[in-house]
Amino acid sequence: MKTVGIRELKNSLSAYVRAARKGETVVVTDRGEVVARLMPPEAAKKDEHPFAEMARRGEARIGKPLDPNVKAAIRARRRGPPLLKGTTVKEILDALREDTV
Repeated sequence: MKTVGIRELKNSLSAYVRAARKGETVVVTDRGEVVARLMPPEAAKKDEHPFAEMARRGEARIGKPLDPNVKAAIRARRRGPPLLKGTTVKEILDALREDTV
């Protein structure tokens, strides 16, 4: 990875673009502060994880795939409590409020 100031980048832009084309990342600074990165475009693979680019840059970590049994348990918990049969919500609320007729 190369680091270059804005003035030097402006004066030698072609050389830095060639370096990026070859796969090198060029970090652009303005008074010591990183303001941009010049890097080659990468075509995302269709089967690649959406966060793969962030993982390559060290900004995210991709976890391991879940065991199918664990996935099934998570899905079962998301379904919510079992439904009450033969009782309506209105009847339950009336009983709780003691407003039965």
